[in-house]
Amino acid sequence: MISLGVDIGREHDLTALVLVESLAAKDSEVWIRKADTLKQTPFHLQEEEIRHWKERFDPKAIVIDKTYNPQLAENLHAEWPFLVTEFGFTEQSKADLMGKALELFTSGHVRCPRRYRTILEELSFIRKETTPAGNVVFRDSPHGDLGWACLLAMWGLKNEPEEIGIIEFDY
Repeated sequence: MISLGVDIGREHDLTALVLVESLAAKDSEVWIRKADTLKQTPFHLQEEEIRHWKERFDPKAIVIDKTYNPQLAENLHAEWPFLVTEFGFTEQSKADLMGKALELFTSGHVRCPRRYRTILEELSFIRKETTPAGNVVFRDSPHGDLGWACLLAMWGLKNEPEEIGIIEFDY
């Protein structure tokens, strides 16, 4: 299964797109297949680039950050309702993303070609902290757009549809 994660950029961020593939035949191995960033790109061109990736790679899930520009995610969800998941970054949703990734990384099932090692570096910047009020938060410095997009792509694998078996009936 192929999943696309998209971390939408704002004024100072990059928009990051990461494509991952789960190889069920290889004991749940997950490969990072492609990653790219767009710098200071208007939202309509970001939307066009996502459409291009969808047509080119045919992902079975697209998970899009809707935190700063919900309209872009809503547009694509309306166009492909069973394909696009709108993802809002909150502390709870970040914890869920980290849990899914931790499961894959600690089991040694993630494969990352050398050209995409920046993603692993960016993921290493994410720190779990407890505030004085006792809240758990996730912070990253410097901010890693590709890392978050990779987490979103892996989240899309979580919702991988199960194979539907064919049941034969005797009449």
